[in-house]
Amino acid sequence: MDYATGGIGSAPHLVLAQLATLSGIDWVQVAFRGGQQAIAAVVAGQVPFLMDTAPVVLPQVREGRVRGLAVTSAQRVAAAPEIPTIAEQGFPGFEATSWGGILGPARMPPAVTTRLNAAVVRAMDMPAVVEAYARLGIDRRASTPEAFGAHIAAELARWTEVVRVAEIKPE
Repeated sequence: MDYATGGIGSAPHLVLAQLATLSGIDWVQVAFRGGQQAIAAVVAGQVPFLMDTAPVVLPQVREGRVRGLAVTSAQRVAAAPEIPTIAEQGFPGFEATSWGGILGPARMPPAVTTRLNAAVVRAMDMPAVVEAYARLGIDRRASTPEAFGAHIAAELARWTEVVRVAEIKPE
């Protein structure tokens, strides 16, 4: 069965590669130039399903253009609690979430890093930000620079292994 993604090596591609390895299902990726093109192909019936982030797919789910089959987070998404997790559907412990962060030069002075981090944490707690993230289905989290660095290192190791096992090659 074909599936759409926003491109080779994109987060949705890697998540489905990992799920394919775990399940033994042999899906075929149809790579588009971005999530919007991928979801348009699914809405048009050109590709049976896709994997993408909540901000890309939730508006389409809410408008009835696509049906949410599963979320990859450990818990159901508050913005769409009717959509079960992959773990609930027979893959206990499966979790894959997208994340973003603010990065600076490797030699940024510690005082600047501390000030920037404090400003980001304050911004993430602003009611308008909390509401906007919730509406988009994004679980917002602010952490320390050290915790974020550890998260990046763990994610690099995890997805490097997925790429190796799935034999994903750049094109």
